[in-house]
Amino acid sequence: MFASLTAAVLLATGSLAQSSPPFCAINRIPPLHQCIAAEISWTDLSPVTLKVLQTPGGNLIDGPFTIASGDTFSWLARFPAGTNVDFVLIDAAGNGTQSSSVPILAGPNLQC
Repeated sequence: MFASLTAAVLLATGSLAQSSPPFCAINRIPPLHQCIAAEISWTDLSPVTLKVLQTPGGNLIDGPFTIASGDTFSWLARFPAGTNVDFVLIDAAGNGTQSSSVPILAGPNLQC
């Protein structure tokens, strides 16, 4: 009886009924190779904006890309091997996340 009463009080006050806040997360970034497309994926609801920053420095080098639906984007790494990038994802609610720095590796093509 006491447990039922406690649960009813918690439910009425919202302590038990609250859901987790919305979040966005970039999934594991695959290896990036110069002039080869890589599939970038995330966990969130669309639409989202994806930006690519050069690191260090944080300068925008590609994008912003607005993705209206879905949870993947094929990004062409059209920068030279040795360039390091971060991916920034922002959802429609303004929630954002940033990946770790990822190096662009040498690929079979030098021009794309």
